[in-house]
Amino acid sequence: MKATLNQYHFGRHYNFWGIWQYTHVTETGSSSTHIKDVFSYEEAVIEVYRHNGWGTPKSVKRQF
Repeated sequence: MKATLNQYHFGRHYNFWGIWQYTHVTETGSSSTHIKDVFSYEEAVIEVYRHNGWGTPKSVKRQF
């Protein structure tokens, strides 16, 4: 996924899953602000979909 200004993304944050919002995007990099932590991968996916306005995911399958 390409970084887009004001879009949300998630990743590992210590022992949790963190959700961030892109605040600055350039051709060479980006910066984002931490929004919140959730306990599971599934929660993170659902929250990011909701915040980005993508509706609800049909299924959440964790891929490594």
